[in-house]
Amino acid sequence: MVPNVSCGPSSPANSDKKLPDLAVLITRATVDAYFRITADLLPTPLKCHYTFNLRDPSKLIQGMMAIHVQTLKKEEDLLNLWLHEAARCFRDRLINDSDKEWYNRMISEKMKAHVGVEWDPDDFKGRCMSE
Repeated sequence: MVPNVSCGPSSPANSDKKLPDLAVLITRATVDAYFRITADLLPTPLKCHYTFNLRDPSKLIQGMMAIHVQTLKKEEDLLNLWLHEAARCFRDRLINDSDKEWYNRMISEKMKAHVGVEWDPDDFKGRCMSE
């Protein structure tokens, strides 16, 4: 379940050599985020669609693998892609601002814990997430 970001003949020569290692860290962050989401965002009568299952992280990884590897020039490109796909699979289903803010903080924590990169959750809106 690790994205193939620079293996084989299609990997560009100018691509960041750290991308395969980063892909492993992102996969771990995805799994950790999934378990946190399923534990904290439980369905309620008003949020009955807050039912997450293993297809969600699978769709996230599948979405990441659908791009052309040549578009990933540096680590930031892969992180932006991950944030976008994670938002598409998880955040887009949230119905209120407090849940979306919770999600932004949580995904920022997972990125810092697993990838070692610290981005302000408020910056996610400009990077890859729509309101």
